[in-house]
Amino acid sequence: MTGLSGVPPLVICRVMRHSSWATTRKHYAPGNVQSDAAVLRSVLAEKETAVTKKAAD
Repeated sequence: MTGLSGVPPLVICRVMRHSSWATTRKHYAPGNVQSDAAVLRSVLAEKETAVTKKAAD
């Protein structure tokens, strides 16, 4: 399993020197960050498309 960054969660945990994945998740992914990030990416992509389309006109 890999995260959105393509890095396996346990590798992130070891690099951050946390004793468990739960600790890493607690500090770096509170709430539902992944779905919130997906919404943000979608909105930004729509805006970028609109700007690009307007510039082409």
